Amino acid sequence: MNEDLHAILRQAGELGRLIQSTDIYRDYMAASESLNADGEAVKLLEEYTNLCRSIKERQDLSDIIEKYEFENLESMTGLVSGNGTIMGFLGAQKRYLDLLTRIQEELADTGLTGG
Repeated sequence: MNEDLHAILRQAGELGRLIQSTDIYRDYMAASESLNADGEAVKLLEEYTNLCRSIKERQDLSDIIEKYEFENLESMTGLVSGNGTIMGFLGAQKRYLDLLTRIQEELADTGLTGG
């Protein structure tokens, strides 16, 4: 392995360790563990995600979505919104993804990424 590649990989490892040392990362991992420990919350979030995806795909295909389907989605949205474990996870996930996005943007600003 040449010296440049070795230095890049060493810096990448350091970036990973820095990310893991943030409160954002620790909060995300804790919220993820809490969610995974709550089987009912996991099931509800999966059902909600699948329903949202299904309705979105059907809308993209100009399929007719029945009123009862929207009512079901609204009901599930209420259940998800009222679940502290799920909402804690989603908030922590958003903060973590925002951090990763900011890091990616920094790399892009240096001209290192294709985007």
